[in-house]
Amino acid sequence: MLDPWNDIPASIDPGVDNVRRVEVAYPIDFRRGRDFFGRYIFVLEGRAQAGELPPVPKLGGIDIDTTFDASGTCRLVLTLLDRADFELFKVLCQDLLKSTSCLARGENGRGLVIVLGRLGRWQGLLRRRSEQLLSANQIIGLLGELLFLRDHVLPALGHVAINTWRGPFGDEQDFVIGGWIIEAKTQLSTADQRFHVSSEAQLDTSSGRILLLHQTIGASAENNPVSRSLNDLVEEIRGELASQDAALVGFELALVESGYRTRPEYDDSKYVLVRRMAYEIRDDFPKITPTMLMPGVEKVKYQISIEACRTFEIGIEKAMELLIGQRN
Repeated sequence: MLDPWNDIPASIDPGVDNVRRVEVAYPIDFRRGRDFFGRYIFVLEGRAQAGELPPVPKLGGIDIDTTFDASGTCRLVLTLLDRADFELFKVLCQDLLKSTSCLARGENGRGLVIVLGRLGRWQGLLRRRSEQLLSANQIIGLLGELLFLRDHVLPALGHVAINTWRGPFGDEQDFVIGGWIIEAKTQLSTADQRFHVSSEAQLDTSSGRILLLHQTIGASAENNPVSRSLNDLVEEIRGELASQDAALVGFELALVESGYRTRPEYDDSKYVLVRRMAYEIRDDFPKITPTMLMPGVEKVKYQISIEACRTFEIGIEKAMELLIGQRN
């Protein structure tokens, strides 16, 4: 990743940090810089009452400090303690910029509330990521989304493809391209041939046209040149985005949201794509939608036989024509 702190020298005064405004395009006054010890810092100041701010969370490798002066101005400083965590620090700072981008210019006090709330969410994300391995189903689901991203979305859209990947952020569907919503279902080739649908809203076309992408993958031998572990696939996409810093930051943020970090356990299994098909969700597609349910019935989970979907099947080439054509 590019290092926007690299050309900022360390402060020469132990009591004063050397900081620069991030970008005038952002509505509130974030500043990045270095302290007297040369450590990277990210700073936001604004008028706020201590009682209206969320608790200050703790993040491993990043110090978070708030101080108030006599006028009621709060100074929030994030300090990178270990340069080995630089990539995570940069992704975190970019996320804070993005999470406050909707504010009016100069709303620094409100920005402090949003930033501390967001940092609290990061505390939970990083704790879960460090303590838990992804389950087998989570690995297969993430692998499937990354395969589609690598094989079709990135080649078609370039680096902006990262903005279409919504699955890690808790959205109902996995990708949004133009007026189309893409729901990716990935399973082992040995599994029962059924779609698992997690809610009555997932295949509801009232929010947009939907393509259901079905992929089957199989376990593969170590020496198969087309097989990939989860770590392999992540590194391959990182390489594709290496020259596009904003897209790479967006990709890393999505990985954090998904609970992924590089771990040797994710190299234990390699997979190869067996089959990929797409289904257009039309009114007569076998599905459950909110309008079908009695009042009070919600959070419905169900399964659909793939055999029942054959008449809605379209090839992946046709699917991509629909997606990119709609975008254009």
